[in-house]
Amino acid sequence: MKCFNLFVVLALLFLSGCGITNFPAYEAGTAISPGKVLVIAQVDLQPGVEKDKSLKGVVMINESKDDEVRLFMSPLAEVPVKKGSFFPFSPKGGSTMDLSFIHPSLILMDPGERFVRMGLYTLSASTSWRPSSSGQMRGSVEFKELHLWGDLKLEIPAGAKAVYIGTLRYSHNGVESQKVSVVDDYKKAMVELNKMNLEITSKDVVKRLAQVVREN
Repeated sequence: MKCFNLFVVLALLFLSGCGITNFPAYEAGTAISPGKVLVIAQVDLQPGVEKDKSLKGVVMINESKDDEVRLFMSPLAEVPVKKGSFFPFSPKGGSTMDLSFIHPSLILMDPGERFVRMGLYTLSASTSWRPSSSGQMRGSVEFKELHLWGDLKLEIPAGAKAVYIGTLRYSHNGVESQKVSVVDDYKKAMVELNKMNLEITSKDVVKRLAQVVREN
């Protein structure tokens, strides 16, 4: 567990003016802006995880929902992510998105090529209090995180209305992932999509599965 967690480090770095884009989830009933592509994807954590109730009431800087994993992306993946370092990779020109591990997520994204470099999921949090040098009590929050490694190449085709990139499966040991793979759940995802009664249906979806560049 870390008092100053990796989410905070990355968030502060991303907010420092590095041109980071947070790709938002699509809200049903809203029009899709010209030039945007609806990306359909899901995360699968193996074994499954459950967020600890200790997180209730804790303000999370990443603002992800309980069933969502935050993924960090960059335009290039030539240099491997440095696990355990203060800044695991350069976020210049990078982006983020939140994917659910319960149901397919719909993300509005710009077309082009980009790489998923890592993911983070906060499992639990605990608060501790210690006296400071002035005698006042100072609190800190310690987070237990699941770190997800591996590089995945995403190709979002220009001109497409929607694209399916697959289920991103991370096999882990409770602390970090040991392998990432891509599962083709296209048929299942299209059934779910058609149930949503959106302006886009399965007929509008192009399949471009994410490609594994590095498993870990």
